[in-house]
Amino acid sequence: MTEKNKMLFYNKKLINGCSLAIWKIDESVEQLLSHFSTYKEAITTQIASMKSEKRQKEFLSVRILISKLLGSENNVVYNNNGRPSLLNREEKISISHTQGYASVIIHPNRTVGVDIEQCREKIFRVKHKFLSAYELAHVDLQNELKYLTLLWSAKETLYKLSENHLVEFDEDMEIEPLTLSSCGLLYITDKKVGKRYELSYQFFDDFVIVYGAE
Repeated sequence: MTEKNKMLFYNKKLINGCSLAIWKIDESVEQLLSHFSTYKEAITTQIASMKSEKRQKEFLSVRILISKLLGSENNVVYNNNGRPSLLNREEKISISHTQGYASVIIHPNRTVGVDIEQCREKIFRVKHKFLSAYELAHVDLQNELKYLTLLWSAKETLYKLSENHLVEFDEDMEIEPLTLSSCGLLYITDKKVGKRYELSYQFFDDFVIVYGAE
């Protein structure tokens, strides 16, 4: 594996036509910038306005992943709802980053969503804010931290899939009870329109990633 590919943690073509990749952010800003040529000047200008080095690294890692998945460099623009899209390309994308990892999912024409989260105990304090009484009643108490993190990540993913119109996580979305595994499927309903989604998930280390497509 070459120096420029060594932090490509995960890269997979999915059966639904999506491409998913994860980047482990271990490099310096300068090392991340070395991956760019065509857009290097524009991207350097963009990150210059970011005060946080962490934010700069996340920004760069996402764009490296996009270039890996597309086979060429591209830049990202955002609409009024905060949804990202590719500059002058038709593919649909979603991005996520947390605690040293970044992820991107791309599909040629279907709306996609991805969320990556670290399992952290602070989720215990907010579970009542994003889960309904029904969902709370079905939490796997033997694996509560992982279960709650998965449900939060699933709702974040649906939020991205739904053009960000589902703002009340405890009321607008409902996840069906599931048996926790290292990877699998879950089912979540957009209660505003009555649409049921199938999302995929996978745990690695103390992280979980959830993704899906329209």
